[in-house]
Amino acid sequence: MRITRIMQPGPSTGKTLPRVAALASALMLLPLAGVQLALADETSTAPFELAFLPTEGRLTSSFGPRVHPITREAAFHRGMDIGAATGTPVRAPAAGTVVSAETQGAYGLMVTIDHGNGIRTRYAQLHTANVSAGDRVSVGASIGTVGASGQATGPHLHFEVWNGNEALNPSDYLAR
Repeated sequence: MRITRIMQPGPSTGKTLPRVAALASALMLLPLAGVQLALADETSTAPFELAFLPTEGRLTSSFGPRVHPITREAAFHRGMDIGAATGTPVRAPAAGTVVSAETQGAYGLMVTIDHGNGIRTRYAQLHTANVSAGDRVSVGASIGTVGASGQATGPHLHFEVWNGNEALNPSDYLAR
């Protein structure tokens, strides 16, 4: 009877009861919102890391200023070049979704992978691509083979890391 009386709006509870009920509902849902925020934070704040370099070979050109090997002009190199024999496997050093796998001008045959949070990697001058746009790739998945397509002086992998519109030094993201 006491509960019934408390639940009935009266002179002292007219506007208070609906507010209390709304507050109680919000408090019950709060732990679920916290879990969702924690999961969102986990994916958005996790640092990007490359498990390994995408191919085996010798570093022939690093990230930064250089003299372009074909034009002989000073230019900023937005990736790293790894010299290797044509057909050497290229593997994904981080999981993601393939955005494109197509010929793109001086880059030649290039695969681009989206890793989330604005991070993309590019694998250029390929001989073959083993993936297509929309494919999900895991760490270590074969994505293509080293080649000399596009503007290249010999077989190598041109590898880039991008955050939005900014090229990043791939060496800074290698797992230590």
